Amino acid sequence: MKVNDLFVYGTLKNVDLFESAFNIIPVKSTDSSINGELYLAEWYPLYLRNKRGIVNGKNLSFRGISKTFLERLDEYEQTKEGIFVRKQIVLKNSGLSWIYEANPNNEFVKEFICEGNKIKSGIFELNEDILERVRGYLR
Repeated sequence: MKVNDLFVYGTLKNVDLFESAFNIIPVKSTDSSINGELYLAEWYPLYLRNKRGIVNGKNLSFRGISKTFLERLDEYEQTKEGIFVRKQIVLKNSGLSWIYEANPNNEFVKEFICEGNKIKSGIFELNEDILERVRGYLR
């Protein structure tokens, strides 16, 4: 089964970035939540799946997700560096979706997984400074 959805909880919650950076537009954006916790790593969140918390984000639906689009996302999410891993999850209200989970075995990730870095609300707040960083990275 081809997965055409992407659950986003951090820097990619601003759907305008998809058109400018990836030349693709979500056809639908649905508020959604999943079990897990967020931790702040420098200026972006790390998501860890567990049953201790709730993470709020958006499920983005696309007409089709190409291999090239996934490769670009993988590059942005630093999968080669082992910081994030792309996985498939089942969302209660949306079905099958891609998500990028932090790799808890990665040394960089381990530095930030502590109570002091936890985003207790489960909501990563985007601001203009963060969006500017993301736009610069995606150029």
